[in-house]
Amino acid sequence: MAAKSTVTVVGVKETLRELNKMEPELAKQIKKDVKQITASVVADAKNAVPNTVISGFNRNWQGGRLTPFSSEKVRKTITTRFSNRKRGAMAVFAVVMKSPIGEVFDMAGRSSANNLATRLETRFGRASRIMWPAYERNQGQVERDLQSVVNVIQREANSRLVK
Repeated sequence: MAAKSTVTVVGVKETLRELNKMEPELAKQIKKDVKQITASVVADAKNAVPNTVISGFNRNWQGGRLTPFSSEKVRKTITTRFSNRKRGAMAVFAVVMKSPIGEVFDMAGRSSANNLATRLETRFGRASRIMWPAYERNQGQVERDLQSVVNVIQREANSRLVK
């Protein structure tokens, strides 16, 4: 199970949906702002990817479904993702790693101990090795900056309600 941190602000999802209908340019700007806010987490996570890992990561796994570990390829897959489950909804975002082998490296040993997890823990520490620590190091700044975005959304929504 992946480590997660959630900041919940009640009503933001609905407000953003309405804002996206009325002011699509502002909604686009909010997405840009969130990407900029999470840029420090993304950069920190990319810097935390090691150049070399244990020897077993240098070959194909599971019949070639997991390719060999390449720090450059893993770094390229770390990004900010927005949920677009409903058209116009942009209430959920996350910093994610889309590399399967990178996820194995990051989270191996989180739910059960095995030889792989033991070897990774000895050399790189406990799971999560990349993503969660990157968030923790930037948590205060991210939350402060997100609060300012929420304030903008609230001001816009309130001004729309008054009109």
